[in-house]
Amino acid sequence: MDHTAAVNPVAPEKQSQFRSVSTSTPATWLEGYVAQQVAGAAAALIVALDEARDGGVTSGTRQQGGELVAELVRLRNFLVGRFDFETAARIHGPRMLQEACCEMSSATADALIGEVLAIVGKVVKAELN
Repeated sequence: MDHTAAVNPVAPEKQSQFRSVSTSTPATWLEGYVAQQVAGAAAALIVALDEARDGGVTSGTRQQGGELVAELVRLRNFLVGRFDFETAARIHGPRMLQEACCEMSSATADALIGEVLAIVGKVVKAELN
């Protein structure tokens, strides 16, 4: 799996809005990976919302967002009982998203990460049924 997409999951014409993401803040590589993946999914959500306003979400954005959410579901399921996935995502994900996105408030970053985690939760719940 290509994990570079999580760092900058946007179409080339939208990439000027984003900077490269640093994983130096999280204490462990695992926290960094969780943060990177959740921030990537949140960035894909930003692109999808932007595309929806402009006439519809492209299939590429849908696919990339789906792949990022699927990776988060796999990661969350693998880490259950071993690592606090949600806490790492909520603490480090918004910081990483803010580093990548120009002029994003803490409240917006927190809300986007919360939305991604809600989507992950819905997928996990659907898998259990």
